Amino acid sequence: MVPVQEAVKWFAAKSRGCKDARLQQLLYLAQGYHLGCYKRPLFEAGFIAAECGPVVEGAMGKDRAKDCVPGPLKGAPLAEDLRTLAIVLAQFGASSDEELEKTVKAEGSPWQKTVRGRIISPSSMAQYFEDDMMDEAEEKELAALSLEAEKGRGIVYQREDFA
Repeated sequence: MVPVQEAVKWFAAKSRGCKDARLQQLLYLAQGYHLGCYKRPLFEAGFIAAECGPVVEGAMGKDRAKDCVPGPLKGAPLAEDLRTLAIVLAQFGASSDEELEKTVKAEGSPWQKTVRGRIISPSSMAQYFEDDMMDEAEEKELAALSLEAEKGRGIVYQREDFA
């Protein structure tokens, strides 16, 4: 698992800054993609269905988003964790704030189906992302990476792609 604050820093370094709502949306998408493919969370924190959209518990406070310092992931994240972050960034990193908001608040999304102020169910996120957000090629690629990792085979990435 990736510590959520490390994912915040990674996205801040790779995307368009530290704007709180944008980072929350990217974190939600990363968690959803990871749950949809690997059936396990990318990070431990859950998401609350706030009026403004999905909000990860403990990722940011009132001033944390302004003060985050972009940087590489610390520790030794798994290859599939890095791949999930990279896929989400590739698909949504260039999206406008409005486009991201539409994506996470889409009709039928886990956020839309959850009572405001409640935790968004990880199982509903997994199902939604597997069925509605990932295309077949992405599912196959992520599943193949997972299988390779389970077999103990190394997955080669250029480290600078994730630093």
